[in-house]
Amino acid sequence: MLNLMAFELYGMLAGNVSPMTGENVKPAYGGEEEAFLRKVVTPIYNVIAKEAARSKKGRSKHSQWRNYDDLNEYFWSADCFRLGWPMRADADFFCLPSENSFFDKSNVSIEY
Repeated sequence: MLNLMAFELYGMLAGNVSPMTGENVKPAYGGEEEAFLRKVVTPIYNVIAKEAARSKKGRSKHSQWRNYDDLNEYFWSADCFRLGWPMRADADFFCLPSENSFFDKSNVSIEY
C-alpha cells in the first residue's frame, strides 16, 4: 500500500503522463477537489470517532474498544495492507464490531 501511495505521489509531483490516456497521472482515489479528504481522511476519522464513542468517555473496559495506540499499531502492522490502495471501504478496519466484542490486546510487546 505504501509503495503504491509513494509511486502515485511521485508521479503527480513529477508531472508524469499516463501512457494510456496522455493525461497527467491522477491519484487512485480520484482527482476531483477534496477527494483525498473525503475518500481517505474522513473514513479513518469516522472509525476513530466511533471508537471514541464506544469508550464511553474512558469508562469502558480497554478490551472493548480500539484506542489511539491500537489504531496506530494497526497502521504499522502487516494487517494495514488489507486496506488496499485505494482503500477498500469493506476492509475489516472500517467494520465496527458489536458492543459485546473484545479486542485481543495480548500480542503487544514492550521493549526497554
